[in-house]
Amino acid sequence: YKMNAEKNLDFIYDVISKKLDRLYDSTDALDNKIAVWLGFQAAILSALVGWFRDEIELYAWPLAANSFAIGVILLVISLSLTIYSIITRNFSDPPAINQLCSDKSVNSSTVDLKNQTIADMKEAYSENLFVHERKGGLFNYSATVGFIGLLYIVIYFMI
Repeated sequence: YKMNAEKNLDFIYDVISKKLDRLYDSTDALDNKIAVWLGFQAAILSALVGWFRDEIELYAWPLAANSFAIGVILLVISLSLTIYSIITRNFSDPPAINQLCSDKSVNSSTVDLKNQTIADMKEAYSENLFVHERKGGLFNYSATVGFIGLLYIVIYFMI
């Protein structure tokens, strides 16, 4: 029974370890998307503010001016959400070095040590998944608000 338990623990450890690796890779990919979106938004906003600030006739075409203003405001909100989503968050990377190298770990049975490590990895996966999903949600809100803002700006140029 003990030999089977160790094999099962090795299997569980491998599976959780791979899931954590995929989550880290997925978060890296998400951060890359967010960075590209951030650059795109910054370029659009700087172009709009720089090139068109003197061209807007606020009173001649109120609908157009309002459309432009709403679009720029939405892009600024989107940019703020993007910046908030890309800020560094702490990710758990179990097991903790001090815990792993402790006298308790060195003197415990292999099965107990593997059980504790797996429990730590499971908890870290849940914590990291929450951080990843929050970043992804902020990115989705940012993209939605940004695209709506761009639509308002397109309306300005079409009027």
